Amino acid sequence: MVNIVPPRAKIVPLDWVLTRRSGCVVLRPAWRNPGQRAAFVEAMQGFEDVPYDLRRILAGISLGTLYAWLAVTVRMKRPTGEISCWICAKAIIESLRRVKPEFAAVRELALDYYRLGFSTTNDFLRIVRLRPDLLAVLE
Repeated sequence: MVNIVPPRAKIVPLDWVLTRRSGCVVLRPAWRNPGQRAAFVEAMQGFEDVPYDLRRILAGISLGTLYAWLAVTVRMKRPTGEISCWICAKAIIESLRRVKPEFAAVRELALDYYRLGFSTTNDFLRIVRLRPDLLAVLE
């Protein structure tokens, strides 16, 4: 599991998360084959020790708040292909789209990822609710 601990991302063993009484929800993509999972894990490991773009995260939170409170949509400029420009949930969604072609179906959902150019944890909850065939809660 990738955990963002500013100023960098860190790999956290899943058993550490599951043995804590934190009330976490663990989500699992529906992999078609082991190669998809391996490619995704490799992509996530590529984020380890990547500097955290604090300026971008603060801008995204501000835009998300503006949308939530006033229904005003201001879209962030799309980051470059450099993974150091990706942050948090966006990195996960973009990596899933790259290794799992059927994940492109999330484009049809009302995600912050497309509306604001900034992905939030609400995006994952929407995907779970609307497309559990792509992403489901691990029981």
